[in-house]
Amino acid sequence: MEQMRAGILSICMLSTAIGICSLLRPEQTLGRQLRFLLSMLLLIGLAVPLLQLRLPASAFSEEAFLQQQEEHREAFEERLLLETQKQTETALRERLSAEGITCTMLSVTLHRAEDGSIYCSEVQLSCNAPERAAALLRTLLGEEVSICAGEMVS
Repeated sequence: MEQMRAGILSICMLSTAIGICSLLRPEQTLGRQLRFLLSMLLLIGLAVPLLQLRLPASAFSEEAFLQQQEEHREAFEERLLLETQKQTETALRERLSAEGITCTMLSVTLHRAEDGSIYCSEVQLSCNAPERAAALLRTLLGEEVSICAGEMVS
């Protein structure tokens, strides 16, 4: 903040000096050279405070960048898992509905493996034909998935 104040003060002083010099100069002699010299002084006066500005080190540190990247990756993976879970539930509902099985509740539990793959560990549902639904889901999802099918409560 102090550097900005000093920079603005120096620009004001240089502008005043440029104004005085341009008033005192002879009519046409050395006009272009004086204007060039005064413009260069003004540019230097502008550049020095800007070059001395210190930005916070954390804004450009590699550690902060990596931390932010990790947070974004985790948020992406979490969102991906939730969206996959919704899509899986919708697909299973449609498949059960095509077989004439009506579900009031269907919940899928998904996990991420260390290699990044997504797998289903459990399906819970309440429907009008729990035995048929469990058999169909076991055929679709495999034996390793836990299926908890219950009778639909009216």
